[in-house]
Amino acid sequence: TLQIDADTALHYGDPVRIAGVLSTPAEFADFSWRDWLARRGIHSAMRRAKITRLEGAPQGNGLLRWVYALRSRGEVVINAILPEPYAALANGMLLGIDANIPDALMKQFNDTSASHVIVISGSNIALIAGVLMALGTRFGKGNRWIVWITLLGIGVYAVLVGAEASVVRAAI
Repeated sequence: TLQIDADTALHYGDPVRIAGVLSTPAEFADFSWRDWLARRGIHSAMRRAKITRLEGAPQGNGLLRWVYALRSRGEVVINAILPEPYAALANGMLLGIDANIPDALMKQFNDTSASHVIVISGSNIALIAGVLMALGTRFGKGNRWIVWITLLGIGVYAVLVGAEASVVRAAI
């Protein structure tokens, strides 16, 4: 996993070169940061990382590139339509992009035990399924076809919003 600044112009599949100084995670008297990270498959930290986008054809899965491009386009549209902080909330609730929600607003949601409203869950999946089934009923030819389109739509939506464990459970 690599975390980069939001303003870095990289997309899924872009070939990159990452350079920096690798180090062993720190050990503290009362906590082993090294062990905690190792349980998550992380064995080194990189300081002063420099990311360079390389020339060349995009890598990775073409379907995933399409889904992530759709997600980015959705974020752009929401940001153009709504002012902040409403755009950040809508991006969190619809696309699973919660990085731009102001800390103070997130704290208010947490303090009032309402943060579940922002998280993608079964209600989002149910809405997607309902919309797809309604559209399928309106324009479709048969029930079997509607079910398959709805299942495909749920799968695409789950990947679109990040396919975190809670989203996958809701999709299933």
